[in-house]
Amino acid sequence: DGIVAALGNLGGYRIYNLGDSSPVTLAELVEAIEAEVGRPAIRQILPMQPGDVERTYADISKAGEELHYRPRVPLRQGIARFVEWLRQ
Repeated sequence: DGIVAALGNLGGYRIYNLGDSSPVTLAELVEAIEAEVGRPAIRQILPMQPGDVERTYADISKAGEELHYRPRVPLRQGIARFVEWLRQ
């Protein structure tokens, strides 16, 4: 929905973040992908590197204001849809 709305808003060059404003850890993301593909990831846990951040989230305020964008698909459902698409 966000991509379609952005395509309809061709008033110049704009960048929109079409994520979700809820923080998700990398471990949670990896676990969700593992659950969908049915295989464990090969993990190599290393110390944090310069520039790494403990937490991050998408600032979707601009997309919300200009495109009326609101995320509607939870992370796990989105991953499930992506894996299904990938397997086709």
